[in-house]
Amino acid sequence: MTVGVLATLRIDAAQIEAMRAALLRLAEQSALEAGTELFAVHETIGDPGHFVVFERYRDDDAVRAHRGSAAMEDFRLALRAAGTRPELFYLAPVTAEPRPGPAPEL
Repeated sequence: MTVGVLATLRIDAAQIEAMRAALLRLAEQSALEAGTELFAVHETIGDPGHFVVFERYRDDDAVRAHRGSAAMEDFRLALRAAGTRPELFYLAPVTAEPRPGPAPEL
């Protein structure tokens, strides 16, 4: 089953450029991961340093592979240097299950 991740992160003004660069490196490497379907970095308009990342992975194994990647370890170093941690939301897709119609009359 597809897994979505929404990550939000606030950075002090002095760290914005370094974190922006770290996020872009992570996005570049994540795009090369077999199970990563989406890794899109955004910054809130009018609120510099407030980053939002939309992620989608093929399945739980792909999430684990991403979290254990060298790129993710490098990003964790950037987070520690900035003295912050992201807020993470793990998401499951909402699907419309077809509802069975009325039972046929016999």
